[in-house]
Amino acid sequence: MRYEKQTAKLTRALTGMSHSQALHMARTRDCERRNPVPDAHCAHQRAFEARLTFALIDAFPDNLQPPGAPWGIAAVRADTTSLDILPAAGICDDLLAALLPYHDRAYGGIRGASGTRVTNTDDGWWTLHDLDTGAQVRVAAPAPAIPHRTRPGVATRACRLITAPRLTREEHRDLSYFERLAQSSPDGWLEHRNVLGSRLLRRPGLIRTIAEVHGSANIYSHSSTDVVFEWCCGPSSDDIIRACRRAGVTADLAGHPLPGTAIDRGSDFSARLHVGRAELYLRHNKWICPGEQPELSAQ
Repeated sequence: MRYEKQTAKLTRALTGMSHSQALHMARTRDCERRNPVPDAHCAHQRAFEARLTFALIDAFPDNLQPPGAPWGIAAVRADTTSLDILPAAGICDDLLAALLPYHDRAYGGIRGASGTRVTNTDDGWWTLHDLDTGAQVRVAAPAPAIPHRTRPGVATRACRLITAPRLTREEHRDLSYFERLAQSSPDGWLEHRNVLGSRLLRRPGLIRTIAEVHGSANIYSHSSTDVVFEWCCGPSSDDIIRACRRAGVTADLAGHPLPGTAIDRGSDFSARLHVGRAELYLRHNKWICPGEQPELSAQ
């Protein structure tokens, strides 16, 4: 019983689920201490969730993040087959706008998650689905929520929301890029990148840990191939390493070990977490006042 309560407490902190929901999952072993938030069992579901994660990373740089909810997410409800997202107060439209794909002529390409369409807007939920695989994620949205056809700060007239019943040529090009990239990358890289992206989306509490001082964090990616957490104040890099481990970010998939999982340090980053073949960089750029000595991480 104590083990289950401790697991449920961690699950609740990471997801924002109610205590009763988290405790039920702990009792049914849907979540465990080594991985307190269940992974999606289907590879297509993980891939879709990862695509949504990178769309949010692109849409919510640190200067556009709502305080205390860096990606606009207040909580999630996650199990092995589905994911429900509860947006932070007042941010629902911007969150949906970040996830739905649109042509941005000023950018010269597609913003949002290519291949994502809306299939249902009943009962206060928008069901987003992947045209190619049918994977789904629900977003709590008050009817009649109508997302702006752009992300915050981008002129609406320069954008066009994609609603075609099949992939557009630009979307197909966008999605096939990663398939081609995977062919020249280490075995398993794309699947492991999807595992990392899916896990981050399912753990808004972990993202808030990085942003606990200022309410926002500089989270970015290099062409959606990796993830970088960058912050100045608050937790140390060692604190965030421990938080990622406790959150199960580096845990093996059920029945599928992630080879190569490790942690190393370098001169241009505080730490790098290898989630299988995928990489999560931690950059703790602590401000140094005159006369202070820089804080060095243990090598």
